Amino acid sequence: MAPALCCQSGGGKGVVTDTALRQLKTDLGLHIPAPGSLGRAFALALCGGVLVAWFIGSLAPARSAVTGLLLLSLVLWQPLVEEFLFRGVIQGLLLGTTLGSASRWGLTAANVVTSLVFVLVHFINQPAIWALGVFFPSMLFGLFRDRTGSIGPSIALHVLFNGAFFAPLLAMI
Repeated sequence: MAPALCCQSGGGKGVVTDTALRQLKTDLGLHIPAPGSLGRAFALALCGGVLVAWFIGSLAPARSAVTGLLLLSLVLWQPLVEEFLFRGVIQGLLLGTTLGSASRWGLTAANVVTSLVFVLVHFINQPAIWALGVFFPSMLFGLFRDRTGSIGPSIALHVLFNGAFFAPLLAMI
């Protein structure tokens, strides 16, 4: 189902209906996942991903201009914004199309396309190897968006992965 417009005409004035607002929140994945919808796969992704992110982060070259505000941005702000834009808006819009909702091997086309766009955006500020390296975590974030209909698990994974990746920089503050 394509995302609904939240406003309807009512005597020439835009009126936000409760139904339209609920639909928009659903389309954007702005709700808490149903109890039990995450399961062991989420726990495995969380633990394994954090360990991998920490290991890779420890291999990254040291950065001299590390501040607490920079780390806060990298660990909290950027994952929140990125997940809302990529898993909420882009993947949500694509899931509302016939092509985007097509699935193979448990992965939707919406997830694959969103992850490719995610990689392209990371080329702006990252070396090629690091930009390409975000593809598989992005696919994992999208998988949980698809499974639960919520961006909550994606945000949690992204925050914790970034936290583990940038943890070695804490010693530089």
